[in-house]
Parts: sequence; structure tokens; C-alpha cells
Amino acid sequence: MVRKLVERTLNQAAISYLNERQVDNTKCCFGSICHRGHEFQQSGYSIRWYSNRTCIDCAAEHVLREQVEHPERQKARYKKYYYSHREEILDRQNRRRREANG
Repeated sequence: MVRKLVERTLNQAAISYLNERQVDNTKCCFGSICHRGHEFQQSGYSIRWYSNRTCIDCAAEHVLREQVEHPERQKARYKKYYYSHREEILDRQNRRRREANG
């Protein structure tokens, strides 16, 4: 049996909630309650990402769990990002130092 996701536009309370969490509310919608039971303010809906229909609370839990269980992966990602953006990062650091010193 295939569960069909119910898609609804977000109400003002949901938009405020997403803004507090610094999430772009144009990328989210209401959908059916997720398998973990994350329900937004007893509305009967979960807030889900448009792109992959994942519950935003489940996605956040997954990120936190990954950080705790596999810190070496996170360190590797940071290192890879640093070396691919090294010049930009160093320029930004130097600019901030110059601004701080006047």
C-alpha cells in the first residue's frame, strides 16, 4: 500500500516556527504525519521538505545522530571543504583581521 502525502500550504504559526529555526519556509509544506510521529502543534500534519518529502524534524535528528556517531565523517567533510575553498576562507579571515585592527 502506497501512502500518499497530503500537501498543504503553511500557516502563519508554521512560518514563524521555521523562521525561529532559520529554515527557508518557501522550501517546506505540510504533509502527513511522519513515521516517527512528528506532528506540528497537534495540527494533524508534519512539516516536510518539498524536495524529498522528508519530515524536517526527522532530518534534523538524522544530522545530529550522524555528528555524534561519526565525528570522523564530519571532520573529513570540513577538511574537504576547507581545501576546496582555502583561498576564499583565508581572504575572508585576513579581511576580518584588518577590519578588527582598524
